[in-house]
Amino acid sequence: MKAVDAILAVMPLALFFFPLKSLAGDYKVHYAIDARGVVETGETTECSYDRSCQLVFKELRINLDVTFQRDRLRVDIYGRDGGCCHFYDGDTHTIIDNDKKYSKLTIYEGIKRRGNEVVRNIRIGTLYLTFKHLP
Repeated sequence: MKAVDAILAVMPLALFFFPLKSLAGDYKVHYAIDARGVVETGETTECSYDRSCQLVFKELRINLDVTFQRDRLRVDIYGRDGGCCHFYDGDTHTIIDNDKKYSKLTIYEGIKRRGNEVVRNIRIGTLYLTFKHLP
C-alpha cells in the first residue's frame, strides 16, 4: 500500500517535469494563399504549442513558420526568391491575436523601408489562416 501512495505522490511532479504529448496540446492549421495568379491550399495537423509549425507552398516557393507565444501567434514568412516576401511595411513577421479564428494577411514583395526613404512594394497576394485547437 505504501508503494501506491508513493506513486500517487510522485505522479503530479512527473507529469509536470515530463508532460505527456496530449498535455502539451496540438492545433490544426488550415491555410490558403492566393498570389501571382496561383492558389495553394492545405492543412496540417502536426503542430504543437511547444515548437513552431512550418507551412510550405511549393509552387509559390514561400515558407511560413507559425509559433504560439502565450496569447498570440507569430507568423514568419520566407520567400525562396530574392525580394519576396513580406507583410505590411516590409516586416517578415506579423502577430495575430490567439482568439482570432480566421486571419487574412496581405503579402508583398520588395524591400523593407529603412529610415525615411520612400519604398513602393508590390502587393502579390493574400494569405488566409484558420486555427483549431485540438483536445
